[in-house]
Amino acid sequence: MTPSKRVPFAAAASDWSSATGLRRLIAWRSAFVLSLGSALLVTVSLGPMGGEIGASLVVVWSGTALIGLLQCLFIAELACRYPHKVGGAPTYNHEGLKHLSPIFGAVSAWGYWVGWIPGVAANLTIASTYIKAAFLPNLNVLEMTLALGILLYVLNYFGLKVSVWVSGTMAFCALVPLVIILLSPVFRGSLWHGGNFHPMMPAGLTWYSLPGLLVFAKWTFVAVWSSYGGEMIATVAGELRDPRKDIPLALGLAAAATLLVFVAVPVVLVAMVGAPKLAQDPYVVFLSATREIFGATGTMVVTVMLVAALFLGAQLFIISSSRALYGMSKDGLTLQSYSRVNRHGVPVGSMGWGALVTLSLLAIFKEDVVNVVAAANVGYLTVFVLFPLSYILIRLNREEVSTFRLPGFMTIVAVLILIFNAVLLVVGGSQWGFKVISIGVFLVLTFIPFYKRRQAAIDSSHTPVAR
Repeated sequence: MTPSKRVPFAAAASDWSSATGLRRLIAWRSAFVLSLGSALLVTVSLGPMGGEIGASLVVVWSGTALIGLLQCLFIAELACRYPHKVGGAPTYNHEGLKHLSPIFGAVSAWGYWVGWIPGVAANLTIASTYIKAAFLPNLNVLEMTLALGILLYVLNYFGLKVSVWVSGTMAFCALVPLVIILLSPVFRGSLWHGGNFHPMMPAGLTWYSLPGLLVFAKWTFVAVWSSYGGEMIATVAGELRDPRKDIPLALGLAAAATLLVFVAVPVVLVAMVGAPKLAQDPYVVFLSATREIFGATGTMVVTVMLVAALFLGAQLFIISSSRALYGMSKDGLTLQSYSRVNRHGVPVGSMGWGALVTLSLLAIFKEDVVNVVAAANVGYLTVFVLFPLSYILIRLNREEVSTFRLPGFMTIVAVLILIFNAVLLVVGGSQWGFKVISIGVFLVLTFIPFYKRRQAAIDSSHTPVAR
């Protein structure tokens, strides 16, 4: 990494709050705690994935998590360049492509929002499933999911200070079972079964056959929704006390933690219980492992911890998606009401729409979490097809304003990631069928009337939008 010209951040510090419209309340530690919510996203599709591609799922998670880490580094550079921007990767797409058309920024921000909002439904559905499996066998999962969702939106209404306090407690609960599960084969060698990795692909599939490649692309498409998740920290960049220092640190640690978890968890779980067994119990994959370690009593304790961790993940989705719509509104790309904040500094206009979409997806797919994720990922992956291009175009700008700059060869890496994401969106997405993908495309395209209405309002008022 090469040093570059510093920006007088200290001189502009008093302007950041007015520039973002949000309160600068948190430090990098708080942002990192929030990011831990993305670490357990591996649970969403790990079981069903094991049923179709077997032990090769460890390759999917490891590879996509590495790409996610690289994208976090790109975002860290751009976030230091635009410390006043709110909304994460979509806002940088707007900056990189607005000279072509503002519609790229609009579809990015809306696609990002569409991509993460279903995470609330997915995480809370899995949490409810854990509760049913361990404590309440007659529980109605959908009703519990709705109850948890209402509680979560109420908590987030009161701002990041409350969110970070709650997140810290839940993050502690998340780390304990993870560490125990990951280290258990070290202390009990009998738990490690190396034979579970052979063969890597199920019978009838090979790495080089067309059916094998297509099913691999299908599950890689879903995996990136989870393994790219460390980037969500950038959505609160405008609320960090010292963006110049905090953004690279928080994003780097979030990406490293995501990579570690997304490599270690699949490897250890496959070694302990095997991919076929994970597939038999797809939505409670950690319970399969903890039963091997603790028995019934320990399993109940770990279930409480995992429910808390999934609740943390859902909270992160609400925070990230609401900031994405907020940033979109501030850039003049959707309704102005989405940039409305309450007295706690929370963008409540965008949170309300998030709750509506969450309820709609639950009504359509009910407990079919993986299809929810696949539909949502149409929007999310659209963002990360455009993002590497935006990164390259912004780097071509000769004006040096970032305090964190990656080496020049990372431009080539960005081109390769762009190609990978584009192919994955088309090939991998098509494997999920017409219903799932058409719903995803429809959700992305719903940005158009909101975008058109805001542009008409701007044109009629002749009022410039703050950039």
